[in-house]
Amino acid sequence: MFSRVVSSLKLWFLHPQRIQLLRWSGWFFAFLCLILLPISMLYLIGYTLPKEFLAILYTLSALSSHIASFSFILWLGIIVPLVILLPIRKIIIPLCILCGSLLTTLILLDALVFLENKFHISLLMLTILGWKTWGFGIFYFVIILLFSSLMGKWISDKFLTKRHIILGVSIVLLEVTLILATHGMHIWADAVYYTPITRFTTNLPLFYPTTARRYLEKRGFIDIEENRKRNLLRTLESKSGSLNYPLRPLICSKQEQPLNAVIILIDALRADVVTPETTPHLFHMQDSALTFTNHFSGGNSTRMGVFSLFYGLPSTYWKYFEGTQRTPVLINKLQEEQYQLGIFSSAQLNRPTSLDRTAFANIKDLRMQTNSKNQQPYARDSAITEQWQEWLDQRDTAKPFFGFLFYDAPCGRDFPPLYQSYYESLITSSKKMEKGLAKYLTATYYTDSLIQIIVNNLKENHLLKNTIVIITADHGEEFDDNKLGYTGHGSSYSSFQLHVPLLVYWPDKAPHRFTHRTSHNDIPATLIQSLFECENPSSDYCSGQDLFNQKSWEWLIVGSYYNFAILEKNQITVNYPGGYFEVRDQSYQVVSNKKINKNILSSAINETKRFFTH
Repeated sequence: MFSRVVSSLKLWFLHPQRIQLLRWSGWFFAFLCLILLPISMLYLIGYTLPKEFLAILYTLSALSSHIASFSFILWLGIIVPLVILLPIRKIIIPLCILCGSLLTTLILLDALVFLENKFHISLLMLTILGWKTWGFGIFYFVIILLFSSLMGKWISDKFLTKRHIILGVSIVLLEVTLILATHGMHIWADAVYYTPITRFTTNLPLFYPTTARRYLEKRGFIDIEENRKRNLLRTLESKSGSLNYPLRPLICSKQEQPLNAVIILIDALRADVVTPETTPHLFHMQDSALTFTNHFSGGNSTRMGVFSLFYGLPSTYWKYFEGTQRTPVLINKLQEEQYQLGIFSSAQLNRPTSLDRTAFANIKDLRMQTNSKNQQPYARDSAITEQWQEWLDQRDTAKPFFGFLFYDAPCGRDFPPLYQSYYESLITSSKKMEKGLAKYLTATYYTDSLIQIIVNNLKENHLLKNTIVIITADHGEEFDDNKLGYTGHGSSYSSFQLHVPLLVYWPDKAPHRFTHRTSHNDIPATLIQSLFECENPSSDYCSGQDLFNQKSWEWLIVGSYYNFAILEKNQITVNYPGGYFEVRDQSYQVVSNKKINKNILSSAINETKRFFTH
């Protein structure tokens, strides 16, 4: 009985019509690659090709294998299952020609849009493209459809009468080899900070090359710190042909008595937890500080939040700056003016923030991680507090300093055993979410005590009279506050994940509460203009403005790891990889009747391409 079933299935599957359609469609999409490859060369226009042979090899391998993979995925994912289930020539052949023509047209349009705007097409972006773009798209599609039909006829005449097994297997093996080589080279390049390879990633649509830093480091195959030191000179010398940052060199005045600056960053501290109960010291600091009550991070994740803090740019630039290891104007200027840099981070700098490849890429002897006997977040937080004070005591008092302290306990929901009673007092039920919130609040309460130590130490050393102190967070933290299932961070663009506190001590500025909408993009603009009195408008190097202009942003681009959103006063437009987008209201409910303000969208898109060479 079983052998009969197997025999019947074999006869069904090996039906001549089905085998013939599988062969024809396979050759059609193989030759479609030959059409896609010359079109994909458009992605190289405006891209500065590397000089190193290995990097050139990677660029060509990544370009050809990735673009060709769209054709093979379309064949394997859609056409092959249809042929198996429905082997009808009048359906399969027209469908192959139609799908192949659509794919080719989309890649052509994407390459042309990227060439002009440095972003890849999506449904959101298509809403602002004019009728000429659509007209050209239809024209290209008709031409490609005609050519694809002729190619399909040629394949029927030449490749169905003879078997070309060796050629077919060779094409498949070549594609697999190129894909493996591409991802293998990128794994190596990413681990050793080899920018001639990593900077190419952003040029291709939906291209996510493999990385394995954590795996390789954990098993002792690489030494992150040693690799970084070895390639620091290459990083300092490398230039990206696509980035034009800053737009103009800074013209600044020499300060006779320059101010110091300290940024205290608390991982996952959302604005509404600055209360007398949870953060008593931060809460009372508001009486003697400048408080910005309507402040937003540039991202709902650490990586993008910190990027906006140092660069003041939309998260869409992150891949370009990380791939080329281009440092921000703020850090460059601090180094140029001989500031002493005290960088103390509880969490590792290389993940997930990639600060070792972005903001601090050109800092020699950068300490990548904080070591303590106890490696729990609360212990590392305590360690950086002590190490900062030691560094402050040992510094050269004749030179100004810049400090960066990054606390991790609230994000890790970790606190010392002595705080267990405080944690237990917050628990009102056995629900997992409430216990998580209680841990978060307890960790925040603990971190607040460490910040008090930092501020008191500055007071005791009479440093507050000439030191700017900025206290804020990289992003917020959500506990299903909107009852939509979103928790943690990096999962939504609600205010719970984006609205963060901002407290600023500023010499000679009286305490004040500001209610206008501000963002992390404004911090580099404020520091650069105040510390160095630069003549340049802030638009030369960032998307923000001076915090004290008291002008609210009309829209703000915020990002996560793989997507971004445009925040407006009353709505949030979220753009996802692959082209899909949705509009949500302030309570993060999906808006069924999407209304896109094309003027705002156009302005946002222009901001994402301002710092590219045209």
